Amino acid sequence: METSLQQGTITAIRGQEVTVAINCKSSCLHCQIKNNCTMADSRLKDITLHAPETSHLHIGQKVTLAMDDRLGWLAVFFGYILPLIIVLTVLLATLAATSSDTMAAVLSLGALLPYYILLAVFRKKISRHFNFRIISE
Repeated sequence: METSLQQGTITAIRGQEVTVAINCKSSCLHCQIKNNCTMADSRLKDITLHAPETSHLHIGQKVTLAMDDRLGWLAVFFGYILPLIIVLTVLLATLAATSSDTMAAVLSLGALLPYYILLAVFRKKISRHFNFRIISE
């Protein structure tokens, strides 16, 4: 199984919860004209994860976070592919039933509201499946 690795620094430890700051870089940071481009960005993002054993960890420690690539694809599915399928299905079904472009557009975008409400309701249950592991350096 493939694993994605990300470098970070521990910023907080609360019981078995560890907060790690990682540097999120856009894909264009390696471009030769990045200094003249407004698209290049880099920002810190905090990730809070469950670590059963935190006695060997301390604030400021450099760590590597690991996550299975399969979970990344699952996140892409829930975040982008499934909403696209919902919008297109409702759009085509409404166009076939009513022939009204305006109604089809409104209903297809409105169909995303219950989807995102369900994601918010089940956020904690879903987040249990997306686990990072700490690999100490």
